[in-house]
Amino acid sequence: MARYSEHDTSRIYEAADAFRNNCLLRNGSLLFEQANLWRPELLDSIHKAFVATPDEGDRSFIDKFRDQIQPAGTEVIRLAAEVTTCGKPICSHRPSNTGSAVGGTATIRAAPLRSPF
Repeated sequence: MARYSEHDTSRIYEAADAFRNNCLLRNGSLLFEQANLWRPELLDSIHKAFVATPDEGDRSFIDKFRDQIQPAGTEVIRLAAEVTTCGKPICSHRPSNTGSAVGGTATIRAAPLRSPF
C-alpha cells in the first residue's frame, strides 16, 4: 500500500499498527488494559445485540445502541466502545457524533478508559 500524503500520516499508521497488534493478532484491547475483547465470541455477541436486533425507532443512535448492548454485559460494552473508537477515524472526513457515542458507550457502566497513544 502506498503511504504518500502531503500530510503527516504517521499517527494514523501508528494507530493502525496498535489496532492490528493489540486487537487483531492478540484479541486484546486498545482502551482497556489486560482485556481480551476482540475474541470471536464477543464479536458474535455484539453482532447479536446490535446488528441482528435492529432498533428502528426515532431515538438517537447512542440511545438505541446503549439499550441494545447493555444486557450483553461489560465485555460487550467495552468492545462496543472500541468499535466506535476505531470507526471514528474512518468517518472523520464528514460530520459525526461518534465521539459522543464512544463516551456514552464507555460510561454505560463505569469503565475506566486509557489512551493507546
